[in-house]
Amino acid sequence: MGAQRANLEIRDRAGIFHSVGSFIYADKARAAQPRSRSAMGPADRKIEWVAPEELDAALLAVVRMGYSITPDAAVAGALDMLGFG
Repeated sequence: MGAQRANLEIRDRAGIFHSVGSFIYADKARAAQPRSRSAMGPADRKIEWVAPEELDAALLAVVRMGYSITPDAAVAGALDMLGFG
């Protein structure tokens, strides 16, 4: 695993992609877009496989759609948007 990690770090420094924690991104400037995983089976649909930036984008989208929303409803709406509801 060490050689793979070193290869990722070299590509990250070269600007081919960038990584944050255990997530790899193709474009640093592009904002994350929420994607529904509702068509995936349970084995392929894990919340821990969703990047924090995508979770933030879903939460922000739900809050923008709501005129008045409680924090719990915002989280539930974001999870539903991502296919976990």
